[in-house]
Amino acid sequence: METSRAIVSLSLTAVPVAGEPFDFDLSIEQPYLETEFVWRCIVTTGQFQTPLRVAGGDGFQALCLAIDYVRWTFKTFEEGGGRFLCAGDDFSLVEAYHFLAPN
Repeated sequence: METSRAIVSLSLTAVPVAGEPFDFDLSIEQPYLETEFVWRCIVTTGQFQTPLRVAGGDGFQALCLAIDYVRWTFKTFEEGGGRFLCAGDDFSLVEAYHFLAPN
């Protein structure tokens, strides 16, 4: 059994507009070389979405694209009225990590 190679993780509570709050466990695994010129990072968000294998031409690009995917997912969830909680308090991932669209 392969062990997770998570390089970043974050645990929060997601509160959707409709439905019950649920645990939101984000992790991004270290980039790995799949084939020549194809590097991947696995992004896991618990029950929020199925794991995604983000690809790039090198490890740095795969990691940047994985982070951008997470940024887009958070921003979309919050813009749709969803919220995240940290220790029971509102926690905006978009604001906390400056996940704002570039000008």
